[in-house]
Amino acid sequence: MVLAAQIVKEEERPKTDSPIRRLRVQDYDALVRMGAFDDGAGVELLDGFVVEKMSKNPGHEYSKDELIEWLRDRAPRDCKVRSEGPLALGMSEPEPDVMVVRGANRDFHKRHPNAGEAILVAEVSDSTLERDQQWKQRLYAEAGIPVYLLVNLPVGQIELYSQPTARGYANIAIARKGQNVETPFGPLEADRILPPE
Repeated sequence: MVLAAQIVKEEERPKTDSPIRRLRVQDYDALVRMGAFDDGAGVELLDGFVVEKMSKNPGHEYSKDELIEWLRDRAPRDCKVRSEGPLALGMSEPEPDVMVVRGANRDFHKRHPNAGEAILVAEVSDSTLERDQQWKQRLYAEAGIPVYLLVNLPVGQIELYSQPTARGYANIAIARKGQNVETPFGPLEADRILPPE
């Protein structure tokens, strides 16, 4: 049985004073297994809400692939670099563009990695910049993920958030072309990750 799930844009949502029920991760996962979101639009669960993911342009894919390559060359052997896979965070199951998690591939054959296993999560952001700088940054910090790396394509910079708190990250380091940002795996050159001019 395939269910059809309709994605509703914020401006199309009905205005109501009634409570809106959020999905639990296990309910969302069951809907995914049943094919409820197999309409071609990628989705992820953020704070219990099913949120549509945006399509990716060539600059996004370039930066994501460069970051994956850079991390695979530097991540410890007991870690796995994953791309666009779910990360279990309580009421959320975001799918970061890239993440480094402790463990081997076999550790995740029956479950998704969780916040305690994540060393670094990264989003390459273009049309979803506000969501990635605010909503996802807060989610990752609340979950205690040590480092959140945001490749900000519209501005042309890398933002590295560290020292998570319940209200967001306490520190942010920014690198533009010709600059580096210090990661848990060494200095990352912005020129390596940002698309060429």
